Amino acid sequence: MAKEKASFKEFLSAVAPEHQAFVEKLNTKLIEQGCVLVIKEAKSGYAASYQLEKKTVMNSSLYNFFKKRYRTGSFDV
Repeated sequence: MAKEKASFKEFLSAVAPEHQAFVEKLNTKLIEQGCVLVIKEAKSGYAASYQLEKKTVMNSSLYNFFKKRYRTGSFDV
């Protein structure tokens, strides 16, 4: 599979329904801060990262970290 850029809507459709609201909130906050979202297709689904001034400030691994905190109530977007 060739790695192609995907849309946020496609990426969001691959997120579990119970986490979609969190992902949308996090996306909005990062975009408001001036980040650029880069989504690419990968073998296991999508690889997403947010870049600010050409430096990655959030990626799929960090997303999983924040998702766990959000679920337990120790982090709020």
